[in-house]
Amino acid sequence: MESPSPTVSVVIPTHNRRERLEQAIASCFEGNETLDLEVIVVDDGSTDDTQPWMEAIEDERVRYIRQKNRGAQAARNRGMRQAKGRFIKFLDDDDRLPPGALTREVETLEAQGAAISCGHLHVKGPENEFVFHQNPKPDLISGIFRGSAWTHLHAFLYRATALRTCRWEEDVPYHQDTAFAVQAMAQGLPEASVDRIVGIYHDHDGVNISNNRKSQASPVDRAQLQVEFIESGVHHLRESGSLKDHHLEAAVEGMWRWAHIIAGYDLTAFSDVYGRITSLQSDFAPSRRTGFLSGLDSIIGARRTEQVLFPVRRIKRALASRDDND
Repeated sequence: MESPSPTVSVVIPTHNRRERLEQAIASCFEGNETLDLEVIVVDDGSTDDTQPWMEAIEDERVRYIRQKNRGAQAARNRGMRQAKGRFIKFLDDDDRLPPGALTREVETLEAQGAAISCGHLHVKGPENEFVFHQNPKPDLISGIFRGSAWTHLHAFLYRATALRTCRWEEDVPYHQDTAFAVQAMAQGLPEASVDRIVGIYHDHDGVNISNNRKSQASPVDRAQLQVEFIESGVHHLRESGSLKDHHLEAAVEGMWRWAHIIAGYDLTAFSDVYGRITSLQSDFAPSRRTGFLSGLDSIIGARRTEQVLFPVRRIKRALASRDDND
């Protein structure tokens, strides 16, 4: 007789971090005794003692899969394909779940008939610690566009059915969690907010399982990638028939946020992104910090305003860099 499907599958990719992995696995079960859980650990070619330690675990709720080193996204995709739960949670091997968080998320999704839930994150760094309160108004995809919703992967719980057409993009160099979240949220599925901390994110200097190249990328490259994610979200929303005016409003606001960063470094790249913004909203007018800049926009246009500001911003950046090196 086939055993019933678990309630939640937690997918954890790992690579050479056995001690942190042990804590991540344990956190999945703390305070969630009423849930039928499975934890799927996908070992992405670890060369430490991860394999013998995992193979010695005598707990049927913990499943171990080993693969050649292909990166965290490939590991997550494999774990997602193997998941048997009605709900799926993603967790990194250096992070943890707060006690009882999974139970609260499942209860919220069930009570509201939603497909995706989003909760707050507790960030623990070497020098500071804080709670990031998600503010995804009026919906998650708009919050992602605007930057008021953080897409770190364990902020969300998904019904397995919500991920049938989603995959982790293995060729995206960094911000892969944003790319995945945009795919999922752009389907226009019912959502629910969980007003509590659902994940503990450890911000540290160690090597990351994602093997991302974010720290080596230029601010322009990183901003351009975020713009591409927003455009992709708009495209998916349009394809699913879920695109609304407030989505476009959030998209152009978010794209402008990144365009303004780009404008401090590369006016040609800025001009390209600004053209993409106005293709979505021809009468777009950016929100400015001062009335002077808003007035300048109204006279010469936002594109020209950024050209005027460019020498000043370049000098400020050079001075800030000099102060940092002193």
